[in-house]
Amino acid sequence: MSMPSPSPSPQSHVPQPTPSLPPPTLPPLSLSTPSLSNEDFEWNTIRATALELSRVRKAQAILHKYGGDLNRYFDSIESTPLECETDWWNAVASIAINELPAHSKLWSLSSDCFHHFEGIFLEQLRQTVAYHRWLSSTGDQHCEEIRVSCYFEGCNELRERLVAVKKMAGPMGAVQYLLDTYLNQRGGADQNKIAKLIELKLQRLVGNVSNPFAVAKRFVDTFYNNAYVAITTGNKQAVTQILQAVQHGGSEPGKPSIVNAYEALLLIMFLDGATVQEIWADPNSGIAREATL
Repeated sequence: MSMPSPSPSPQSHVPQPTPSLPPPTLPPLSLSTPSLSNEDFEWNTIRATALELSRVRKAQAILHKYGGDLNRYFDSIESTPLECETDWWNAVASIAINELPAHSKLWSLSSDCFHHFEGIFLEQLRQTVAYHRWLSSTGDQHCEEIRVSCYFEGCNELRERLVAVKKMAGPMGAVQYLLDTYLNQRGGADQNKIAKLIELKLQRLVGNVSNPFAVAKRFVDTFYNNAYVAITTGNKQAVTQILQAVQHGGSEPGKPSIVNAYEALLLIMFLDGATVQEIWADPNSGIAREATL
């Protein structure tokens, strides 16, 4: 009688452990040395981000309060009389610069509008052009080098506008204002009419030049005795006299200018660009491009 085969041992169904593999060989870690301290991280990163988010939160609250109209919020902030006056003259300067292209708003102004441009001077025109360039700059707007660069680029832009092709046609308010306000029947300076203008320019020169009255009177006499002929006929001698008058802003190098925005606009709108460039190129004229406007 045959004996039954023994049952397999329960242990025979237990899986056997697989042989362990050697651990992988990892390349050595290359760690950079920390360069930002906790203090720097808190102040320059977290704080700066929190400040930006805070401003966004406040702006959203203002927008919500004023129905999405920020102008209502700005108008609710009171301005001082000095701030109002500054805003006014900055607006005049911006209009003078932005409306210079031919047949723009300046071309449609009546003669009694142009007295507004006599309240600002060449420095403010330069600063306005520089400001618009600064706003459109792509670099760090807080960089002093960029600010200075924008200023000198603005000065050069005014000179480029001076020699641009003029497209004036027909009588204009700017010329009529010149005739009515400062000139005599012969087209020269009326000494009675220009007296107040000399006084206004004198005020900018007192304490800045050695003989302020002589400087102011020489400028006004030269400019207004030649302006009408220069801008209506392009006479080279008259244009030369005008350019000589406005060298260094009508004053002396580094001193306050006495060329107002109206006078600058007359030159930019009417002087013949080719004649101006010819005078600049003449070494005997004594007139430097860099000292014009």
